[in-house]
Amino acid sequence: MFLVDWPPSKRDPAHNFAIKSCLAAMRGEVEAETVRGIFATLAEKYGILAPDVAAFTAAYREGSQGRA
Repeated sequence: MFLVDWPPSKRDPAHNFAIKSCLAAMRGEVEAETVRGIFATLAEKYGILAPDVAAFTAAYREGSQGRA
């Protein structure tokens, strides 16, 4: 639903490609991992990609004083 609810003013060829890729994955025509990469690229383009949680938690555990 995220891609469908995307503001019409911000829809571009990359957005359309992401929607078509998701639909193809739902039909079993494309691997989910491929579409995940396409979606991540779109999210990165618009500055909404969440940080890598594993990298974030590793840095948090290490802290400024070394490992916790």
